Amino acid sequence: MISLLNRNDGKLELDMAMSPIDFAQSRLLPFLEEDGWIVCGTSLSSWKFTEVIQQGDSIYVTGSDFLGTSLLELLYDKNSSDKNSNTSIISILKEIFRGMELVVQQKPEFQLFGPAQILVEKEKDSAETRLLFLPSTLFKRAIESRSVQEQGQILGCYCNPQLQGTAAVAFSQGGYLYKGLSGQLPFPELEEE
Repeated sequence: MISLLNRNDGKLELDMAMSPIDFAQSRLLPFLEEDGWIVCGTSLSSWKFTEVIQQGDSIYVTGSDFLGTSLLELLYDKNSSDKNSNTSIISILKEIFRGMELVVQQKPEFQLFGPAQILVEKEKDSAETRLLFLPSTLFKRAIESRSVQEQGQILGCYCNPQLQGTAAVAFSQGGYLYKGLSGQLPFPELEEE
């Protein structure tokens, strides 16, 4: 599975898969100000990437750590075929769906670009689930910097670029639910495109 995110020194890092020159030419620096969203229950708070760092030949954007697991990892968990995991992923999806709807209701311009953009943090000994929806523009650009095959593995059949707002959310929710219930992709050929 493709890894877009790393944790390092108490920070969440998004691998832009770009050289420093490509990053500078892409004029993405102003998008550090773009909001991502943390959802906890019915509250919504802003989360942003805060700095750009270079590691080796690649650029990463970083923000405060969020200890969650991406929805992409949860959907492709090897244990998801057993009955308890299936029940667990459905309860997580319910929380994610509420969060998606809350974000799009309050911030209709926010775009979703697949399950790797959504992080889920379930507190031990707590009923609360916290969600992080990573900022759209930098996340989308990090995906576009990868090969077509990698883009297909990250986005799969979960997004329809022709849809916006609540229609885009409903399309993504349908894909997540299908994968969560069946363990299969609704349109497996799209994962390769």
